[in-house]
Amino acid sequence: MTLATRTAETPNQSSRNGAAVEYIVLHHMATTGFEAVLRSWMSGKKQGSCHYAISNTGEIVEVVPEHLRAWSLSSATFDGKSITFEIANESAGGSWPVSRNAHEATAQVVADLCRRYEIPCNRDRIIGHREVFTRHHAGYATACPGGLNLDGIVARAAELLGSAAPVAVITPASFTHPLAAAAPAAGWAFNIPDSGRQARVQAALKGMVRYSGPVDGIWGPNTIKGIQITAGQAGYSGPVDGIPGPSTCHFIQAYAARFGDYTGPVDSILGPYSWDGFALGLERK
Repeated sequence: MTLATRTAETPNQSSRNGAAVEYIVLHHMATTGFEAVLRSWMSGKKQGSCHYAISNTGEIVEVVPEHLRAWSLSSATFDGKSITFEIANESAGGSWPVSRNAHEATAQVVADLCRRYEIPCNRDRIIGHREVFTRHHAGYATACPGGLNLDGIVARAAELLGSAAPVAVITPASFTHPLAAAAPAAGWAFNIPDSGRQARVQAALKGMVRYSGPVDGIWGPNTIKGIQITAGQAGYSGPVDGIPGPSTCHFIQAYAARFGDYTGPVDSILGPYSWDGFALGLERK
């Protein structure tokens, strides 16, 4: 039994040919036109599909039954071992944002799939469309899934499964970054920078032997641990646990001011200039 409230049947499906489900792959639709996308799949005019489509309001629609292969990744092999999602955007263009409701609905279905298929609820098995190519060399290069917060979805799904500490309260303004622990006191924000700045920080941490993962512009707990270790040079004495809080934010800015020419306020609210200063400080070491 799935969490879908309706189906949108499509001819764009085929057999898994015996392949077991190993991955959950998330796409964004690159449009706000949810119903139009469903109609294109149902008619067969668009030669693509997915297992679940998630609307901007959080409606869950089954498009292809789980036991069959959806046409989603331009790789029969990877499609055969994946359950795939297409998630509508809150607005078109720019960062292609995805709504809070769509994030929550996606996390609910991801948790359900992980439970039923015994898929590990982590970023190795729950990936974005682009990572099929960058990590597994299948499909094609793409920027998809746009503004989807992959780490946030995995963290929320893990919380629903009871395998993670509580994540931050989601505010109406934005889908709070998953690595922020319990509801924060007013006046701090661990705002994740764009992928270019993320990669810049990862590369510098890797050179300092404080991070050993890929330089892919996609942060996870190990990147945050490297940041926390480095923030110790500015006075941070909190846990190196990959879960940032007010103290982590404060000392990131303190480090940026001390080593990276950052001249903004040390107010524990991180923005692009804070991260530029932090990255510069790392690069000077």
